[in-house]
Amino acid sequence: MERRKIFVISLLFLCSFSLAIAQGMNSFEAANKSYNQGDYLLAISEYQKIIDGGEESFEVYFNLGNSYYKLNDVANSIYYYEKAALMDENHPALQVNLTYARGMTIDAISQKSESGISKVFNGFIRSVELSTWTNLSIILMLLFVSFYLIFLLWNSTNIKRLAFILSIISLLLSLSSYGLASRHQSLEAKDRPAIIFSNTVVKAEPNDRGAVLFELHLGTKVQIVDQMGNWAQIQLADGQEGWLLIDTLKSLKE
Repeated sequence: MERRKIFVISLLFLCSFSLAIAQGMNSFEAANKSYNQGDYLLAISEYQKIIDGGEESFEVYFNLGNSYYKLNDVANSIYYYEKAALMDENHPALQVNLTYARGMTIDAISQKSESGISKVFNGFIRSVELSTWTNLSIILMLLFVSFYLIFLLWNSTNIKRLAFILSIISLLLSLSSYGLASRHQSLEAKDRPAIIFSNTVVKAEPNDRGAVLFELHLGTKVQIVDQMGNWAQIQLADGQEGWLLIDTLKSLKE
């Protein structure tokens, strides 16, 4: 009797899971159909329902960006292209469309140059998941303990020498992996991109009395550096910083 209950519950779970997948695919196909028919507002509504249902994917964000681009909605098109880029930044079609969308923005901001070594090093660290660096550090530390125990307990001189060398190598690699994990975490914490959704002025201080430094317009990408009340300190790609009202932008990592 108990086995039958477990079987029935498992069967219901599988059916529900399969139905959810089928509904998600049908919603995506319906949204694509609306897009292909030129009904971009309906396509946007249907893509958004997929996201609201907890299903996120590169394809949904990319197609949302395309839909908003067709409606000349600069801020939203760039926002969803950038959301897609968080999942696959090197996708060829995305890079082309994002370049076109950025061409519709008013602000021309040059990219602050980063030294070649630093760029390659940081890129390498972020290409590996944080959990991978952490797990690697733990595994190497366990190897260090194992080799060191062999060094202490074994009688053979040759094996003791080898175990000692391997224990030192394992320890150094473990500490290095931990350092890379910490660096990865630091880079992720500093990476708080956002898109400007309302033309605004950037001020020197987080208050209405602050001097106006410059203006920003729809679709410009910024980095959120700090937050104070309803003000956000932002940094541009060229290194300029200032404060603006937080409701004028939308974070890409919500």
